[in-house]
Amino acid sequence: MKNRLLLLSLFVSIQAFSQTSNTGNDRFNLGLMGGWSGSNMAFREKPNVDGKLIGTTIEPGYFAGVSARQQISRRIATRLEAQYHVRGYRFLDNRNRFSFLELTPLFEINVSEQFSIVAGGYWAARLQQRLKAWNETSFKTIDPEVVELTDANDFGAVAGLNYRWKRFFALVRYQHGLNSAVDVEYTFTDGSTTSGRQFNRTVQIGVGYILL
Repeated sequence: MKNRLLLLSLFVSIQAFSQTSNTGNDRFNLGLMGGWSGSNMAFREKPNVDGKLIGTTIEPGYFAGVSARQQISRRIATRLEAQYHVRGYRFLDNRNRFSFLELTPLFEINVSEQFSIVAGGYWAARLQQRLKAWNETSFKTIDPEVVELTDANDFGAVAGLNYRWKRFFALVRYQHGLNSAVDVEYTFTDGSTTSGRQFNRTVQIGVGYILL
């Protein structure tokens, strides 16, 4: 149900964008984008294990989606993006991956004809969660009804840079999760446990092509 609402809100927003004039400074663009992401779900406070502070590390991933852009004036534009995004983190030789459907509204300021700065927020709905334990050779899908490795919804702030050349564009983005992605408790082989709150921290590097 939540994923359907996310898709519906995307459709309505793009329709609203496209209803504006396509002449002069009010030009509407629609493009495709995709690329690499390096993500982490960092602890707000690292857990102490045997007197050592243990943290998470980066898990590589990828994203692909669509970008709708509405020029408002010579310097200002708005963007609405939707993407399928695979991200995660590593902790104590365990690898966690999650696939999300993300909706990202952005405010864009054109610094020059090619470069622009973007800032806004994102909301992500979890589609799947997978785990590769330290003693396993492949990822296994984990049923969220059994255990949640990350919350079903995630939201936060986004900032980045865009570079445009003719119909092509490149992007660099940083996602900073504001809600606790998961409150977890880990049990170690000696029976001891540790817990903490984790937050999404992701860098995206990608390219795109403007269809219209």
